[in-house]
Amino acid sequence: MIKNSEPKKQDVKKLKKKPNALNKKTKAATGATTITRFLKKTPLVEKKNDKAPTTLRWIDLLRGLKLKQLKRSIDEEMNNYEINKNINDKLLLFLNDDLEGNIILEKIDELKNSKLSVLVDIHRENMNSLQKHFEEEVSKLFANFVEDQNFLLKTRSSIIYNVNLFYKQLEENKRTREGNLKKEELEIMNEIYKNYIAERYISNYKFDKFKDEDERTFNNLLVENKKILHEGSEIYHSVKGKYEKIKKSLLSKEREVHDLEVKIGNWKLKLDNEIKIYEMQIERLKGEKTQLLNHIRAIKLILQKLKHNDKQRLIDITTNSRKCINKLEENISLANRLIKTNNLCRNYETEREQLFSSRGLLDEKKEDVPIESLPEGPLECEKERMEQKAHLLENLFKRKNKAILDIIILKKELHELKKKNKGYQKIIDEMDNKLNFNRKVKINKEEFIIRPM
Repeated sequence: MIKNSEPKKQDVKKLKKKPNALNKKTKAATGATTITRFLKKTPLVEKKNDKAPTTLRWIDLLRGLKLKQLKRSIDEEMNNYEINKNINDKLLLFLNDDLEGNIILEKIDELKNSKLSVLVDIHRENMNSLQKHFEEEVSKLFANFVEDQNFLLKTRSSIIYNVNLFYKQLEENKRTREGNLKKEELEIMNEIYKNYIAERYISNYKFDKFKDEDERTFNNLLVENKKILHEGSEIYHSVKGKYEKIKKSLLSKEREVHDLEVKIGNWKLKLDNEIKIYEMQIERLKGEKTQLLNHIRAIKLILQKLKHNDKQRLIDITTNSRKCINKLEENISLANRLIKTNNLCRNYETEREQLFSSRGLLDEKKEDVPIESLPEGPLECEKERMEQKAHLLENLFKRKNKAILDIIILKKELHELKKKNKGYQKIIDEMDNKLNFNRKVKINKEEFIIRPM
């Protein structure tokens, strides 16, 4: 520590000498040149002061802060310069409307040049002041560092004494802790030994107690098991007596079974004879069955022919009824269409067309007299006009009533056909109930049902 103090003092002296030289040169140099020179000088300090990293760190931090401040001030000045330049240009153009364009441009150039020179001077002054302030702060930091170093050298012996005392106290504390731990271990071992003896005594007492209880339970269980064995032997003797009785009854039953076997043999002989008789009867019945089957087949053929004829007759009836229904429905639809078209056309017909359409009953010699040309006057003229209108529409209402009557007649015919259809369906059901057809001969009922379209 004492060896490193001398070069630090030399560095401080060198740094104190450098500001004077910088102040002499900055009068003719710009702001940019000062920054470059300052940056060129800093690596020399770093090379010389390799053994003092704390001072170099402080210098780097201060340098970074100052550079940031310089950048901010330069940006602000440039922004202010551009704003003022734009304002001046606009003012000149607004106030000097009478001047020519070339004169205005020359004045703008003069203002720009003057502003730039002012900016350069301001920048130089700011750079010089910032550099001086930076060098002063660095010199103060080095002075404080040297003072701290001297103070540490003076108080070195007292610090060493305090450190030694601290280590002695640590060793004493360590010894006391070890002694306390040993005492605690001995106490714990004594307690464990005492607990072991107490647990051993308790376990022996419990063992004796459990032993007595087990002997008592064992004796009780022996007595109970002897009783159960005695009861089981009594039950065995009773079961043995029952077994002998059952054995005797089985012998008597075996004899009865032998007698039954003899009887069954006799019954078998009788059954064999009866089977032969029944086989003869079965053969006779089979012959009768074949005759009946042939007779039934002949009847079925006759019934099939009748069914076929009835089927054709029903098919003809259904086709004719369907045709009638279709024709009636077509007539109904045509009548409805005619009525609808007539009703629709009436709205679009003129009075003259209405007169000609319903003028079948009137005489041909009478001239067409429009309603508008009739004389207007008393009530009699109006009555005649209304009567004439009713007479003209009489033919139309007759045709309408005729169509309505046709519809009513067609509905009645349809109702009668439905009744006939139900009658035919009942006849088919009766035929099915009377005759038992096979699956090949039987015909579905749905084929003969007449449905209205």
